[in-house]
Amino acid sequence: MFLNISEVEKFVLIQTAVELPYCSISLPRSYMFQKFDVINACSFAEAIRVPVGWGALDKLVQWFYSGELPRIAPDCRWKNMSSEEQLSHLKPYAELSSLAEFWFLEGVKEESLAAVASCLNSSTSASLEFIGFAANLGQWGLVEAAIGSVAHLYPRLRDSGRLERLDEDVLNMLRAEYVRYSQHRGVSY
Repeated sequence: MFLNISEVEKFVLIQTAVELPYCSISLPRSYMFQKFDVINACSFAEAIRVPVGWGALDKLVQWFYSGELPRIAPDCRWKNMSSEEQLSHLKPYAELSSLAEFWFLEGVKEESLAAVASCLNSSTSASLEFIGFAANLGQWGLVEAAIGSVAHLYPRLRDSGRLERLDEDVLNMLRAEYVRYSQHRGVSY
């Protein structure tokens, strides 16, 4: 889904006033307008289009209220999810990281990285899909974190053909990380 800034601004202002019963913090509307001063400063473009889904918008609203992104708990519930379910929880953080670049949302990119970093080791399939998704959004910090979680499996993944969907730049990053891993561990490759 692609949203214009004005549509997101309306969504956030309407949602904060009406449809967030799980949030016990009550903020004045002027607070929300202060958060959007950066958007108003972007008068050089009529609209900035950024791919963002509802999961990312929900997390963004939570960030507006609390100043922190919600985290994924890498507990037994997380480990028992299918890789598709895990990926559906990881994707909003890549979308938020991308959104943070356009809106100059200080700290969101770093918090997105911290939120996904602890979860990437639990599913190779979800990590590989996340690498491709984050790379398509240009979120190289997230790509590097996900590559770090699967680099030790590079020979096995290459031989199984599971890396065929990744583009050449990402594959080069993965190879380089595997070489670093091998040299650090003293493993021959």
